Amino acid sequence: QSFQPTQGGHKIIYIGPIKALVQERHNDWQTRYGSRLGLHCVQLTGDVDDDQLDDDLETADVICSTPEKFDQVTRKVKEKGKMAFFAQLGLILLDEVHLLNEAGRGSSLEAGCVGRIKAVATIPEMAKAHIASVRFVAVSATIPNIRDLATWLNVPATGIKQYGDELRPCKLTTHVKGYNPAKNDFLFERRLNDHVYGIVTGYCNGRPGLVFCNSRKGTMDTAAILAKEAAAHSNASTRSVFVKSAQQLQRLQAASSQAKAKGLGAVLVAGVGFHNAAMEPEDRELVESLFKANDLPVLCTTSTLAMGVNLPAHLVVIKGTTRYVGDSETAPGETTGYKEYTQTEVLQMVGRAGRPQFDNEGVAVIMTSKDNTHRYQRMMTGQPVESCLMANLAEHLNADRELVESLFKANDLPVLCTTSTLAMGVNLPAHLVVIKGTTRYVGDSETAPG
Repeated sequence: QSFQPTQGGHKIIYIGPIKALVQERHNDWQTRYGSRLGLHCVQLTGDVDDDQLDDDLETADVICSTPEKFDQVTRKVKEKGKMAFFAQLGLILLDEVHLLNEAGRGSSLEAGCVGRIKAVATIPEMAKAHIASVRFVAVSATIPNIRDLATWLNVPATGIKQYGDELRPCKLTTHVKGYNPAKNDFLFERRLNDHVYGIVTGYCNGRPGLVFCNSRKGTMDTAAILAKEAAAHSNASTRSVFVKSAQQLQRLQAASSQAKAKGLGAVLVAGVGFHNAAMEPEDRELVESLFKANDLPVLCTTSTLAMGVNLPAHLVVIKGTTRYVGDSETAPGETTGYKEYTQTEVLQMVGRAGRPQFDNEGVAVIMTSKDNTHRYQRMMTGQPVESCLMANLAEHLNADRELVESLFKANDLPVLCTTSTLAMGVNLPAHLVVIKGTTRYVGDSETAPG
């Protein structure tokens, strides 16, 4: 009964890979469709108060969420018996569905979102609800095994659409540069400092460039190196190869006097800036405005900029392909330390080159170790998307225990693997029962004294 809708109407779910993209879609659609069509858009991210979600989910027409948040929220509202909105789901939009390749987040998308929706859709009581005929629309720029994804989403042959690069509104050329590895990732990052100036000047063609670094300090160090090299190769009038006129230099000097971050003013006058989360908002807005106005030809930033700020860039340079992953970003059982960028992160950064509204072409250069060149070449041309669910299968089955039981009772789940505790408290009759092994571990909590 908790699934029964309180009112008519379809609901649309948009699942985006990252919070910044979800917020961008929410704000855009609320502006477009809220005033014109009267549609109510709601976003589910870590910034949203869960106490307000019950009412929002019932009244929303469009729900924008990350996979993890949708998984988490639907678990909570199920416990409260407030799953009415689920029955009204009519259209599911999956953006950058290649996220399935990523452990942890991919399993949230597969089981916590798509799997849960498909499972509820098969419940007999949902036969007359919108969710029984729910439609999925999944998109990605790099999926060679598109038919595998179509099978998973029950997409008919007529619903598979595959397009080539000729339909890109902005032509994108990608280069992968391999360099000799160092003893550790930190030293390799410093080694790339010797090559980054040549990459920027060799591919920028006099147009703006973004250099993505793996740390906040890396943005500052790289900007300082580029400014120093640009000054060494400049003429006397502008003092930097990135500054083309006296008027541009004057604007940069004026901006330099406003900069608060240490070292920012010194690099700005050379036509180079840096951007990271440690900076004051005023400094970030300053360098963003200079970059958009083409007064700042080169901006060094962390990968977070690729997720939330749309800046014009002809050239994107990914300086190193590893970054430090701390406790807050690791799933249970995973270790911290330097790790390769995920496919989603790389595609987000590369996607900032040659934005259609600003440019008619773009160039991306990935600087990595020689050992990893083939990995990123395959990533750019498309690598098969595979499930990562097995690593987190137990967690998702436990989260949907009641749903699994209901499907088993309805004969929609032919086989159920469980522990012996199920026999003690749940009535799930079966034609065949297999007891795999006749021993089990008995701990201190179950043993009598002695």
